[in-house]
Amino acid sequence: MAVPRWVVTLSTLIALTGCSGPSDADMVYCFAPQRQAGMISAIRVFEPSVASAQGILLEGGTPVSLQTWRAKHPAAFDRACAALSANAARSGPSLPAMALSGLAGAAITLLASWLWRRQSFHRERP
Repeated sequence: MAVPRWVVTLSTLIALTGCSGPSDADMVYCFAPQRQAGMISAIRVFEPSVASAQGILLEGGTPVSLQTWRAKHPAAFDRACAALSANAARSGPSLPAMALSGLAGAAITLLASWLWRRQSFHRERP
């Protein structure tokens, strides 16, 4: 029995999505100046031989920018960047933001309920 063409196409697409490096958004996130220390820490987790001093990568004792290091070690950089951006995505919204969202939803529900009752009451009155 032959495998349907759509199964092959879907399988290929799923496989290819896992083969790509970090997205553009991830790259912007990883290269942001305020995340440089976190990125260096992530690189050192996966590449313990990499040295750093005062938030700067060192290669052979020479300071190297993240962009230069990525050009020389793309796979290691992509792995560290994916880990750093996944950690940020997992943090989620803060408690006050969730509470405000819940209160807004409750207020909208109460308003809709009140308007619905008011409308049905006016329909029943002769």
